[in-house]
Amino acid sequence: MIDGFTFDISGALAHFRKFYGTNTAMSYGVPPRTTLMGIIAARAGLKKESYHEIFHSDHLRLGVALLTPLRKRFQRVNNLKIKGGSDFRGRKGRQQTPLELVSATSFPEEDISYRVYVAPGMSGDHHGFMISRESFFNPPPSSYATCLGAAFCLARIHDIKTTQFDEVTAGS
Repeated sequence: MIDGFTFDISGALAHFRKFYGTNTAMSYGVPPRTTLMGIIAARAGLKKESYHEIFHSDHLRLGVALLTPLRKRFQRVNNLKIKGGSDFRGRKGRQQTPLELVSATSFPEEDISYRVYVAPGMSGDHHGFMISRESFFNPPPSSYATCLGAAFCLARIHDIKTTQFDEVTAGS
């Protein structure tokens, strides 16, 4: 048995951009590993891009389960047309862009919820796991909001619990 913990994360909307293009509007239905690593690192107070080696899959195992049925839909968003390095007010107008959003099937009455499973990896060094575990039970004061992917998809973390997992080997 391996000591680990679980937590639930919920929000009205989610958008986990697919990796194969910088301008894609498509979204995964569940948060990918990199998103979960970012959520845990933010909770631990780690700086951006400082945690990839600490949270490598050899050091930290992650799993996710969908707790509510999901629905995907396209919504048009207005983006500013920014031409040049100094035009951050969007003087050139707006540009409508389709964006795939993930929500619960009963949106807006119910939030979409995920359960995240966190356990130490297969290496002997569990430093990354200890950072993430302590941060969830004793989070530092932070001005950063927790998000489900995109910054406008605000989320909350709740139901943090310690648990024990059966040992899992690679590839099973």
